[in-house]
Amino acid sequence: MRAQVVDEEVQIVLVGDFNPSIFNPQWFALKKLMTEAEAEQAKTEICHQEVSKFTADWYQIEVFQSRFVARTKHMGRIEELRDFVAQTFEILAETPLSALGINTQIEYRCPSTRSWHALGDTLAPKGIWKGVLPSTDVGMKFLEIRSMREDGLPGAHNISVYPVLPPQSSSRTNVVFKVNAHIELRQAIEAKQTESLYSVLMEYFEPEIKFASAISNWVLDQVDENGNVNNDA
Repeated sequence: MRAQVVDEEVQIVLVGDFNPSIFNPQWFALKKLMTEAEAEQAKTEICHQEVSKFTADWYQIEVFQSRFVARTKHMGRIEELRDFVAQTFEILAETPLSALGINTQIEYRCPSTRSWHALGDTLAPKGIWKGVLPSTDVGMKFLEIRSMREDGLPGAHNISVYPVLPPQSSSRTNVVFKVNAHIELRQAIEAKQTESLYSVLMEYFEPEIKFASAISNWVLDQVDENGNVNNDA
């Protein structure tokens, strides 16, 4: 199925105990994680003790008291995002962290409306609903699958798939895959399965991004551009 990527985003999400007010461009510049010029050009939306949010040249930071999010749509700079987060929490080593999410979101345009419908029919068969729903116009709105990790770290992979419908999309052919690589960070450190957030990001970040892409491509390949399903899957 020759689907075309139309949008991508990578997020690094941390769950823990944060002081949002310190996460501002000036603090990052002071710690040499941003240049003075980058800090001056960054657009701060809000910064106080409950929430902080700013957008720099190629990434965005959003911090709440229990959640830190760094995201980018610049796929050529995702390793820089990883290093930025890793170095930030090397400096803030005493920050209590409980969980890490390496999240990838990819939006595809299917090659035809027929293949788009076939993908939904394959992931969420409609036959079971025919005997109970009065309408024949039935379709998949949102699908979520969970798979526990088997790489020695506590956590899971949570995969979401959903169609993009008008008015968000100009046509009924787009579909989004979200892959959340969830790691129970504090549990892993206490069990000596890893040393720190830094070590987890250095070892697992790139493989998780590749795995997310492999998941979506494998699912998309189960339906060809004419809507025919690969029955060998």
